[in-house]
Amino acid sequence: KTTPDLHRVRTAQLPARTSDQPTALATPNAGSGSSLPLATTSAVVLVVDDSATQRQSVVLSLQKAGHSTLQAVDGQDAIEKLEAHGEIQAVICDIEMPRANGFEVLAHCRRDPRLRSVPVIMLTSRSGTKHRQKAMELGATGYLTKPYSDQELLTLLNSQILPALAHTGPQ
Repeated sequence: KTTPDLHRVRTAQLPARTSDQPTALATPNAGSGSSLPLATTSAVVLVVDDSATQRQSVVLSLQKAGHSTLQAVDGQDAIEKLEAHGEIQAVICDIEMPRANGFEVLAHCRRDPRLRSVPVIMLTSRSGTKHRQKAMELGATGYLTKPYSDQELLTLLNSQILPALAHTGPQ
């Protein structure tokens, strides 16, 4: 009975792994047998979620599809990474996080002229109309609720990348 609690404590104490350099798999979909849609163009995507498991799941899907990734552990970390990395071409962001939530990250992107055209997809457990409406009012380019399919996420992301690149040009 104490083992699950012990496991939870140990997991919670592990430092969140983040990277300040975009990472990608050397060969997208290599040997995976995956039918995930390959990116029509490779993009640098910032993945923002306070859940390490959720973040890693999204990162793996993106990398298998041919995208490079950066990770942020919360909204404040995301804002710092957006400021430091001009190569970020899309953001996938949770809503409920410590220090700064996803709405604050989204508002920051829309206020900053350099980030205004960067697609921001909200990926959240909040399925209610109120949260979806607020995200769209703040300028989200997409909204997915958990659970989601990798296919759905990648299709939405790929549909956002080409128009954004055409608007801003390659970074």
